[in-house]
Amino acid sequence: MSNSLHWAQTIRTTGKVEEPFADSLNAAVHPADVGAVAATVLVEDGHAGKRYSITGPEPLTPRHKLDLISDAIGKPLEFVELTEAQARRNWQKAGHADEMIEILVAWQSNPPPAAYTVTTTVEDITGQKPRSFRQWAEENADKFR
Repeated sequence: MSNSLHWAQTIRTTGKVEEPFADSLNAAVHPADVGAVAATVLVEDGHAGKRYSITGPEPLTPRHKLDLISDAIGKPLEFVELTEAQARRNWQKAGHADEMIEILVAWQSNPPPAAYTVTTTVEDITGQKPRSFRQWAEENADKFR
């Protein structure tokens, strides 16, 4: 979820986000849930050698995430979908290596099922339901105002 903070400056200055692949799904996880799972597996027995996939409670598109941020800050925001070519140019200008750009395009244009498949890991390990993107957006609203 915290990856969405890279939108904060443009949201504050322009009220819009320009991104490619507006309908690409991702089950982003709240950083506090990552910490809670990590803390639990470090202090409880039975986790040695195990691997866990941690997700948020629902897969969302970038467009939907922006809508939730808009609700949290009480201001309408615009999502402008970039073409792949525009995104590539922006990533090149930002200094990303060609290999990283290829990874970004591949991941976002056709995310692997692990990116949007919701797991029960947070609740199974911590006993608490995972926090939603809406909750994260409300907690971080001041960063977008």
